[in-house]
Amino acid sequence: MLTRRKFLKDAAFCGAAGLAFPLLSCRSSETTYDIVIRNGTIYNGTAAAPFVADVGIVGDRIVAVGHLAASGRATISARNCIVAPGFIDVHEHSDYLFQSLGAGREDARGNRCWMSNEAGLLQGVTTVVSGNCGYGFTDMNEYYAFIDSLPFAPNTYYLTPHGYLRQELFGIDTIDLTPDQLERLKAKVAQEMEKGALGMSTGLGYVPGVNASKEELIALSRVIKKYNGIYVSHIRNEPPSDYTNANAQIMAGILEAIDIGRQAGVPVQISHIKAYIGDGPEDADAIGRAIEDARAEGIDVTADQYPFTASSMNLSVLAPPAFRTATGIKPEYWNDPAARRAIRDAVAVMFLTLTTDRILVTLWTGKRDYAYTSLQEIAAEEGKDAAEIYVEMVCTENPPAGIFFMIDEGALRQLMAKEYVFTGSDGCAVPEQASYGHPRTTSSFVKKLKVFAMEEGVLSLQNALLSMTSRPAEKFGLRERGKILPEYFADVCVFDPAALEAPATYLEPSVYCKGVRYVIVNGVIEVANGSITGLRGGRALRRPT
Repeated sequence: MLTRRKFLKDAAFCGAAGLAFPLLSCRSSETTYDIVIRNGTIYNGTAAAPFVADVGIVGDRIVAVGHLAASGRATISARNCIVAPGFIDVHEHSDYLFQSLGAGREDARGNRCWMSNEAGLLQGVTTVVSGNCGYGFTDMNEYYAFIDSLPFAPNTYYLTPHGYLRQELFGIDTIDLTPDQLERLKAKVAQEMEKGALGMSTGLGYVPGVNASKEELIALSRVIKKYNGIYVSHIRNEPPSDYTNANAQIMAGILEAIDIGRQAGVPVQISHIKAYIGDGPEDADAIGRAIEDARAEGIDVTADQYPFTASSMNLSVLAPPAFRTATGIKPEYWNDPAARRAIRDAVAVMFLTLTTDRILVTLWTGKRDYAYTSLQEIAAEEGKDAAEIYVEMVCTENPPAGIFFMIDEGALRQLMAKEYVFTGSDGCAVPEQASYGHPRTTSSFVKKLKVFAMEEGVLSLQNALLSMTSRPAEKFGLRERGKILPEYFADVCVFDPAALEAPATYLEPSVYCKGVRYVIVNGVIEVANGSITGLRGGRALRRPT
């Protein structure tokens, strides 16, 4: 008997062999489609070679792939364009953006760039995974009620954020949890998993996540295992406390994440994987071997990465954890001379290796003229020591963010080519031409395709597309997404490879990409002819049961 599974497999083989691609359809040939995408070069999210065909969509589903005779109520010409599954951003922070706005998040209702997530949408992103780095809403129902009311343009899945759950229950200074406290935290994690979270995220370089022991994280991961959840980690020692041995600290964090997966029996996702400037390829080799050894052992370890050699963080994370909150320096230390000296002395040592010419201050609300100026230049202009200027910046209500040029480019390229490394922006919905941010938000997907795949060949175009479609969909359990096949949801990106541009820079980070012609989310055309339509088909989605 010819099963549907075998039929699809055989059809993919025909495409890979360069033969005429057969009609794949779950509808009759007389069907009138809601949307027909004509004559595109289809990368369907499988191992099949690209092929030229049409895609028929009815409602929120792809119903046919092949040479379609029937008409569509809307027809998209994709000649000379690539048709791919909509991109999946597995590391996204719009939830944290909306949370930080507080009551002001209601203003998003009149802000198209937020509602439509234009920065991601114009790159072809149709699905985001939020709740990363241990930050975010501690009640995913609250967040989902908000984005449903907008409605938000992309599909959204959620990770319950360990750090903010812990802070909500026990504050920011609690280090070792008592048995009773651990049971309370486990119950809260279970409650969020019951609501449909994909898993749990940690931010072990931030307060309060930095206070959590490995044993605590194993116990919590055993809870998410009961729900077939995933453990996603901004690993410990990121940022490093000492940049003279930064990569040794990164390796320790990766090995800890792997061991949590081993002992709890859960899949592991390592967030924004990187190696710092140092031994370069040797460090990437070591990181790759550690992950590959774990995978050979049977531990499901993967990672995500943005294609830039600079990270971005609130400057306050460089201060010793005892002085920090989740978002800055504790107010009681702002005017405490002893505390300010301790912070200054600690960062002065750090600046011996994390040199201040590598720190770009994006916005210092105290002195806005210094936007996008290096800490070294600011210190020289002010006639003060860089560590003193740093204390002035962070001991205030709105400490600035910084861009840190410390990621090794050779390691970035080496890790990017691994099949277990996905694409993630580490960004959020951001207005075009905003006076803040990092180009990873507006450009990660297009830059990876254009620069690293098409121009430099660090990886093939097909593997680049797989890293942002079917591979993350399969890892995170996003059913019927990430492929262009009949019965899959109609999340589709149509882009012109010759017209792709990622013009954002570190000094002008919020410039949107070009070359993505159409984006369809659940059968709704959200981008047409390279412009936002204002229509939104995204859904707040929960872990399949």
